[in-house]
Amino acid sequence: MELQIPKEGNRYPTLTVSWEEQAWGFSVADCARKLSEGDPRIEVLTKSNPSLVPAVVEGNPNRKEPKGKDQLQIVSMTLRPSEEIIVGRCLRGILNAARKGAQQGA
Repeated sequence: MELQIPKEGNRYPTLTVSWEEQAWGFSVADCARKLSEGDPRIEVLTKSNPSLVPAVVEGNPNRKEPKGKDQLQIVSMTLRPSEEIIVGRCLRGILNAARKGAQQGA
């Protein structure tokens, strides 16, 4: 987990979270989907949707999948005061369940 302020583009603090997807049997895309389908709905940046604009992914047949390790990013400019607690609890719950599932499967 890393908190940084990008040097280019948006200048808002951004939380980046990654894990060993293969070891956990749980991908960043799985986590992003669970967050998006949850209540409240939480949208995050990922390698497959780096702009949070579905049309960028769905409407561009020439778009290539970015290379490198996938990661989940949460940009603070989209949060209202105290929503970081809600996001953190939801993310922690999803990742704890995935980690426990990986430990039980090992």
